Amino acid sequence: MTRRPLFTEDLGEITGFRDRGFFFDTNVWYYIYGPSNFRSYAAEQFSNFYGKLVKSRRKIFAEPCIFTEFVNLYLRNAYQVYCTERGLTNSFKYKEFRATQAASDCIDEIADVVSHIQKDCELIDSTFTGLDLDRLFALMRDKKVDFNDALYGATCQRHNFILVTNDRDCSALDIDIVTVRGPRR
Repeated sequence: MTRRPLFTEDLGEITGFRDRGFFFDTNVWYYIYGPSNFRSYAAEQFSNFYGKLVKSRRKIFAEPCIFTEFVNLYLRNAYQVYCTERGLTNSFKYKEFRATQAASDCIDEIADVVSHIQKDCELIDSTFTGLDLDRLFALMRDKKVDFNDALYGATCQRHNFILVTNDRDCSALDIDIVTVRGPRR
């Protein structure tokens, strides 16, 4: 059964899920806490939705893979910006970037952001115990989702969470999703 996505502006409808927690995909955390050059309509919508959930004391859950993805995405994008701003070519490698003061400053920034995220979330353990890995690989093959999306889908099913994401691939998963529509014109 494919479930229809809910949208961030439909918070009234979402409040019907009082007993359900929310699980934010990495892309949503990046929209909310990513660098200012990543601001967009979706970032504004997800930030507002997040603020409403926190204000209404709704449960938001996170697990270690989310933080791993977030840290790597943030630092890799900082590397791209660093190279672009300096006109560096592909010969300047990511490992070289990690040795720069800019990378060190970015890591401090990331640590601060992750600390903020942790304060608003209940952390869950994402062990592979009890996961049907064959099913995750079948989702990757049949539904064309990446491994982490399949893993997050399984986590949401296991805990009855609502996934908050802007990843269209996740619509292939049999879970409830909150996402953003494009701007109304």
